[in-house]
Amino acid sequence: MSYHMADDDLPEIDCDGTEEIVCPFCGYVHGDSWKFRSNQQEDLGLYDCANCEKEFYVNREVRVTYSTMKAEYGTCKHCNETDVVIESKKGYPFPNYSGLCLACGKKEEDKQFEEHCATLEAEYIISKAEEQLKCSQ
Repeated sequence: MSYHMADDDLPEIDCDGTEEIVCPFCGYVHGDSWKFRSNQQEDLGLYDCANCEKEFYVNREVRVTYSTMKAEYGTCKHCNETDVVIESKKGYPFPNYSGLCLACGKKEEDKQFEEHCATLEAEYIISKAEEQLKCSQ
């Protein structure tokens, strides 16, 4: 004689807010859950349990967090405006500046970008001229 327990008599399976997908039927924990339909945000649809082979619905709950930091205030080294947000940037090959307000920083970035483009263009012209010189010899 076989005995079948009603679903209400089965132990409760923790499958709400878990780090991995947990089968609500058998409790099997599916590793690497983040890979399952990773291009979708929330409602992931039906999922087949790798253990008991029953289907169940999966919902991904995304938690958004924020971080903040204080902006630096001071006097712009270019326009001398006081008590303004100032920035310093060190990039490769640009932008490179320090102690500029947002407006002056943007102008400096634009200027450095134009200078960088002019340098690349000059290097390209020189390399093409050297190629032509080698070919004509």
